[in-house]
Amino acid sequence: MLFHISSYSGEYTVTYGKDTARYWFDNIKILGTTNSIEIKASGVVKVGYDMSKMVINVDNDSSKIYIKLPEIQLNDNYVIWDTVTCSESNNILNPIEFSQYEEIVDEIERMGLEDVESKGIYDKASENIKNIIFIIL
Repeated sequence: MLFHISSYSGEYTVTYGKDTARYWFDNIKILGTTNSIEIKASGVVKVGYDMSKMVINVDNDSSKIYIKLPEIQLNDNYVIWDTVTCSESNNILNPIEFSQYEEIVDEIERMGLEDVESKGIYDKASENIKNIIFIIL
């Protein structure tokens, strides 16, 4: 059984858009076939530990407990759908496909993860887990 604990979460807001056109022979852009989508969304990244991989050693002689934590991991990364705003320009010669929205949301989540990583989410999670364990013990 897996027991994951998220010891820190970070929030992000990302705006990302993409223009898509049709091509002839994969390299000649067909004029007048461009559609575009721009999405702005906020999201949450949660990082923490798989506590089933935690190792606990008790030294009875010195009355100390040693805890070895597993490697910190990404537990979740998702867009908060209530925050999504979208502007689009459809084209009758190249209608927007659902897969385009999926690609943009995937890119927003990737960019959001990079944003919270650059702000030190893993270091903050590492500090928080020490406080959590101290409270439990």
